[in-house]
Amino acid sequence: MRTIKAINNFKVDLFITFFLIALGFYLRTIFVSKMGADLTGVMLLFTQLTAYLNLAELGIGVAAASLLYKPLSEGDYAKIKYLTLLLSTIYRYISFLVLLIGIVIGFGIYFFIDSVNAVSHVFIYWAFFVINTSLTYSYAKHSTLLTANQQYSVVRKIQGGGKILIIALQILLLVTTHNFLLYLLVETIGVIVQYFIFKNI
Repeated sequence: MRTIKAINNFKVDLFITFFLIALGFYLRTIFVSKMGADLTGVMLLFTQLTAYLNLAELGIGVAAASLLYKPLSEGDYAKIKYLTLLLSTIYRYISFLVLLIGIVIGFGIYFFIDSVNAVSHVFIYWAFFVINTSLTYSYAKHSTLLTANQQYSVVRKIQGGGKILIIALQILLLVTTHNFLLYLLVETIGVIVQYFIFKNI
């Protein structure tokens, strides 16, 4: 049974990964074409910075999934409840830490990167990047629990399917409106929707 689940997880993950790579490449091409070099540079910089912000997680999800695997397989509900409550608390702190570090980085951008300051509304853009990153931890407990319960394919379908839909909408907005704020807002809405989906599984 575990082997079948592992194979299904691999197939789902492989399909979504390749599809996202292709769609992501097309999105970047459209972005450069519609938004110009300056905003593209800002987006790439902010994407890299938020990737560093995600290091705050430090592999906690993987460790938690390993710890949850045994009590889930044995039906030890008391231990499952304890670990999920602990995980929820940890992720709340991480979410707050990401926001705090994001604010500090925002000041650093203002004082040390002149080329970024030349772009209008740059700090609103950065705020969206930070908030979107922080919000992903709102459902991290649920995705970790599903992963530990050998249901990674469910997690991947929700996150991967959500990302595919988000990118498709972002491409549409870039082509029709050329509005970067709407582009970022779609990401925020997508994260919130994923939270409610995970919460109600």
